[in-house]
Amino acid sequence: MKWYKEKKTPLEYDGVIQNDSGDFSIRTLSTDSQPDITKLEKDLVLQWILTPFLIKEDVQYHFIGETKDYAIGNVASFFETAKGVYINGELIEIRVSDLKNDIFTILQNKASDFNPVVKDIYMRDEISLSRGALNVKDYEIIMPAFREMNTEKDSEIDGSLWDFLVKNSSNNDQSIIIFPYNWLFSDELLESPVLNYFSNFSTGIILTVNINTQHVRAIELVK
Repeated sequence: MKWYKEKKTPLEYDGVIQNDSGDFSIRTLSTDSQPDITKLEKDLVLQWILTPFLIKEDVQYHFIGETKDYAIGNVASFFETAKGVYINGELIEIRVSDLKNDIFTILQNKASDFNPVVKDIYMRDEISLSRGALNVKDYEIIMPAFREMNTEKDSEIDGSLWDFLVKNSSNNDQSIIIFPYNWLFSDELLESPVLNYFSNFSTGIILTVNINTQHVRAIELVK
């Protein structure tokens, strides 16, 4: 039984639609308050946001819509830099970067206990990919087959991450794009906590794969 099929239409993602009209400004937001480290133990969304800063440099995370309040109340204090993007005096986006040094160390010590979904998307063992021509195909997961063959068993599902990602995307976008680290396209993905998690919420999941290396470059989650 196959759990995926080739999708002929290419992956398309335009990101947040920008408003080019009006008075535009960027202002620094305060990050002086002490972050609540205890939230790291159970807050799936916070783990999802912070973990990329452990493994890559020059990372920046953006918050729009309803998630701006979450960023101010729960995320900004973990960072040295937080910027607010304003149009006509209205805050439309928050950008955080430069994880605080002491937070970086704390995250390193706690990351092994993070949610399996977070570890699966960001913390897989590094893979070696040969350089060469990019030959990309999209593969759509056949949901009934995947659910039947998936080896991950649901316990209590935390829907907070899906809710956050939906709220942090433009209403004009029909899909959410996420980028897995060190993923290869194979039947081993039937054991993926990430795919299992999002199969409970997304109406469709599409993997963008470089077929020359089997590297999974992106995951499209249809709302």
